Amino acid sequence: DHAIARDYLSTPLRKTWRDGPQVTVFEGALSISPLAASKETFRVTGQRVGRIGSDGSYRKDVGTLSVRVQLSRLASGRWVIDDVPTGLLLSTADRDRSFIPSNVYFLAPDASADDGRHLVPDRQFVPVTADRADALVRRLLAGPSSALGDSVQTAIPRNTTLLQPVRTDADGLVTVELSRQVA
Repeated sequence: DHAIARDYLSTPLRKTWRDGPQVTVFEGALSISPLAASKETFRVTGQRVGRIGSDGSYRKDVGTLSVRVQLSRLASGRWVIDDVPTGLLLSTADRDRSFIPSNVYFLAPDASADDGRHLVPDRQFVPVTADRADALVRRLLAGPSSALGDSVQTAIPRNTTLLQPVRTDADGLVTVELSRQVA
């Protein structure tokens, strides 16, 4: 729950700030400049290169990153963040340390009777703190990412659910217990 990041937030903001539906990825150094006459409000800018959606998909999104951040000084002299937008900002190096890119596969639509179906990879970025097998099975059950949308199909029947968290034993054998719809 981003405990270290929350340590830098004011008490009210700590309770309401969310990591957001997506992660914004930037490259290079960020520039920080004070806004107007305020000594506590800053504009943080940089080069945005992509976003990781709530569905785990990575989308290249080159542009300018611009975020307003407000600070305040506590009676103890410590500075905390009073106002910052919802969501995570990660450098490309942080993205590479925080996420493992993995593929979930879906079926390409059958174009003709002569063509056999083939698999289409759906690149997913799974947090390193998540159980990888469990996260990928859940993403498979959720269907294709927004990047693939309805251009692929799934062989998983509707309303199929995971009955228990996915388990991986010491030998790497993965056990997945699904609801009866899959039968």
